[in-house]
Amino acid sequence: MFFIRRFSYLLLSLLLLVFFGLLGWRMRWPLAGYIIILVLTAAFATYWVVVRRGALTPADPRKKLKRSRSGTRPTVLHFYSDFSLSCLLSRPLVAPVERQYRGRCEFIYVDVGHPDAAGMMEELKAQMGDWFLFDRTGKLVGHRRRLAAADIERVLDGAS
Repeated sequence: MFFIRRFSYLLLSLLLLVFFGLLGWRMRWPLAGYIIILVLTAAFATYWVVVRRGALTPADPRKKLKRSRSGTRPTVLHFYSDFSLSCLLSRPLVAPVERQYRGRCEFIYVDVGHPDAAGMMEELKAQMGDWFLFDRTGKLVGHRRRLAAADIERVLDGAS
C-alpha cells in the first residue's frame, strides 16, 4: 500500500494514458485524436516534473529536528513524498500557512525516500503526509493529517 500511496501520481498518469489510448482505439479516432492524447499526456508529465519537487530535506533530518526542538521556536515536522498525489494536492493549501508563520516556527520537511525517514517515522508512529507539532520546549504537542493555521496558533499560544 505504501508503494501505491508514494507513487500515486505516476500511477495515475500511466492509467490515464492507457485509458485514453484504449478509448481512442475503441472509438477508432483518426490520427488527430492520438495526437491530442499525446499532447495531453506530455502536458500532464511536464506539470508533474515542474510541480512535484517539494521542499528540500535536510542532509541529516534527525540532527536538524533535535537542534530545532532545543531551540526557542516551535517546530513543525512533515513527512512527504514528491510522488504522492495527496502530498501534491495539499501543497497549495499549506503554503500560505507556512509563509504566515515562517519566522515564528521552524518548518522541517522530510522526504519519505530519505534514508533516515523510515527510522524517524517509526519512532513517531508516522505515516506519509503526517504533520507533527513540537512546542518551544521540544515536547510533541500535536499530530495532524492536515495542517491548519489554528494548529500553529495553539502551539504558539502554549496549548495543544
